[in-house]
Amino acid sequence: DGCEVEYVGTVVDGIGNLQILQVANDFTVPAQTEMTIMKVTMKLFADISTGSLYIYENNAGMPGTFIDSVENLTPTSKTFINNTFGYNVYEVVFDLPTPIAVEAGATETIFWVGLATTAGTEGGSNFWEAADSFNNAEAMISTDGGASWLPNGFGQDSAFKVEGECALLGMD
Repeated sequence: DGCEVEYVGTVVDGIGNLQILQVANDFTVPAQTEMTIMKVTMKLFADISTGSLYIYENNAGMPGTFIDSVENLTPTSKTFINNTFGYNVYEVVFDLPTPIAVEAGATETIFWVGLATTAGTEGGSNFWEAADSFNNAEAMISTDGGASWLPNGFGQDSAFKVEGECALLGMD
């Protein structure tokens, strides 16, 4: 069955400078469920030509063991939303060419989705929209490609939607 996790934002702030940082945000998968991630949607401050998505296990409230990635992915679509703080804001949709599966254990399980981009096509830095409310742990940043992580410093989560197919594990 189709499933999604969504954290809503209203384009009031952004996290990162996605050309020099990888930003990651957590999402929860229900207990005993395999989620096959097929699409990730987010709003970005400034246009991009490509982005790289990363999926991680949780490690005590921050990204842990690397699961999989899709490097230099061209967005499926980019829709102009508005201009905020002098940046054009776009809703960017990434359809994964090969879905990435994650499996929750006996209890709901937290995973992380990370994003890095190439230089903005509009000549500026790129920022990932902040969520309107706090969900689980705050978004984390990495200056070394995901080898180490720190809180983003503003206590914010990123706004995004992870979509795919979910199936209960152990069901024959």
